[in-house]
Amino acid sequence: AASTSSERTSQQRTLQQRRALVASTSSSMPLMQRLRTELFALKMALRMAHQYLFDPSLRAVSSIRQFFTMFGQIAYEAVTNNGKTVEEVAVEALGKDRNALSGKVAIITGANSGLGLQNARVLMHYGCTVI
Repeated sequence: AASTSSERTSQQRTLQQRRALVASTSSSMPLMQRLRTELFALKMALRMAHQYLFDPSLRAVSSIRQFFTMFGQIAYEAVTNNGKTVEEVAVEALGKDRNALSGKVAIITGANSGLGLQNARVLMHYGCTVI
């Protein structure tokens, strides 16, 4: 029962932190920028749903559960992202110690371009071995 109580407290703390992040992001962003961001997120969501519904090759390799899990993760990211770069997030999480991830290994798919490339670059900057 003690571990359940501590887990519940931890979950409540995490939820409070997420709510605070969403509130601070929402209040610091101008209205038109928030609207543009929301419209972009809606456009991406509709595009994803369209691809899933009308592309048989996509449905062949993923289940509806996987689709909604991914969709939920993207929606959460869209709501909580406050426009920070990968480098800024890494500095917040790891500080300025360039060896903070020394001895760690990360496997990144799609590391030849886009977000995968940026994540691989930052992880290597902090001493992580990237595969």
